[in-house]
Amino acid sequence: MNLFRLLALVTLAATSVHVAVAQCSTSASGAVCCPQRFSCRSTRCVIDRGCLRGASFCVSTVCTRPGQQPPAPAPAPAPAPAPAPTPAPAPAPAPEQNNDPNARPALRLEDAVPTVYDRYLNCGPPRTRREIRDLSEEEWNAFVNAMNQLRNRPSLADPNRNQFEDMARIHQEFVREAHGGSYFLPWHRLFVLLLENLLREVDPNVSIPYWNWAIDAEDPAMSVIWQRTGGSARDPNGQPTCIPNMPWQNLDTNHGGYHCVRRGFVSNGSGSMIQFDNWLTIQALMDSNVPFSNFATALEATHGRPHVGVGGDMSVLGTAPNDPMFFLHHCFVDYIYRRWEHNGNGDPQRFNGVNPGIAGNVRRGDLFGAFQRTVRHAQNLGCIEYAEFSGNFTFTTDSGALNTTVDDLPEDFVEKNHLNKTRLNEGRAILQQIVDDAMSGHS
Repeated sequence: MNLFRLLALVTLAATSVHVAVAQCSTSASGAVCCPQRFSCRSTRCVIDRGCLRGASFCVSTVCTRPGQQPPAPAPAPAPAPAPAPTPAPAPAPAPEQNNDPNARPALRLEDAVPTVYDRYLNCGPPRTRREIRDLSEEEWNAFVNAMNQLRNRPSLADPNRNQFEDMARIHQEFVREAHGGSYFLPWHRLFVLLLENLLREVDPNVSIPYWNWAIDAEDPAMSVIWQRTGGSARDPNGQPTCIPNMPWQNLDTNHGGYHCVRRGFVSNGSGSMIQFDNWLTIQALMDSNVPFSNFATALEATHGRPHVGVGGDMSVLGTAPNDPMFFLHHCFVDYIYRRWEHNGNGDPQRFNGVNPGIAGNVRRGDLFGAFQRTVRHAQNLGCIEYAEFSGNFTFTTDSGALNTTVDDLPEDFVEKNHLNKTRLNEGRAILQQIVDDAMSGHS
């Protein structure tokens, strides 16, 4: 039986944290070995949240990481007056290597999030997120400085990394949980909150601004925001290059192999980026009264276009958070989600749908593996507000920007990110219907 299926069945059947599920075995080094997420009690492997999930070896309740020698076991205590029957010894296995495919030489990020980063997933003091164009120079510089500081602060899970790099690693580890289903919106709400609370530890007045890319929909490469965020260029072969005018310091990253963070369009190069969905489309989506699963499918489909348009690191789900624009982009995605909730869709019981990458039907009580927090926790965040953009902007009054399908996106984007093309087309169809309904209702 598949290990993950076994774990799922055990979790459902468990009535307490410690549930016997499998025999322990002994490695050549004398360490007691259990499947991932399990530790040993006597000769049995049991679920134990005290044993870090990345550890493969447990001696009593002490865990060692793969590749390390386990600590010597404590001396056996004096036998009790009425000792329990001694279990039959397990047959001595042949000398073995640690072949656990999930084992890694360093603490994995999915182990770190519910432990070392747990307190950053609480809501905390109220904050208001504003559109990037509404930030003063002082406010923008404070945000940039806080981002720079995270790149100088060691990871709480791996001293060879920094805290900003951790974000991309978390996103990569849980990409199947975070994408392709109804978890998409609440998962990313918690993910953005995690970064924002790390930033607020540097400067408690900082909030992540959002990028309303619908304002820039018709020719996003010409947006004024690139003057603040570093711009982009291509090499002579049309390939992504390092961000040329980076306001952030030390943006080289080890995540995805050591490289500079790249973008793949041409700043101020008209037509060098694909069109995004315009404000008319986004307004119709926010005002819609469709089931949550339809709303989430449509929003995930439209959110992919800025990922493709910015290009470079942003165009690969595993490295997208290397680019700070990822978080400004996802703040706007959450803005759309929050406005939809406020427009008569705030009943949390409406959460429905599936998440094919991890599970079948979803529920509010589902626990995210990345955060060890539930969907319900993400729904109930009361500390976040969004201010409306204060400026004026124009947009087309037809749905011309909607007359596209995922086929207009680069094929390699769909393939390299293992995206479900059918689902993306379904999202575009839902979005088109929402806009058509809105336009007919206003005519």
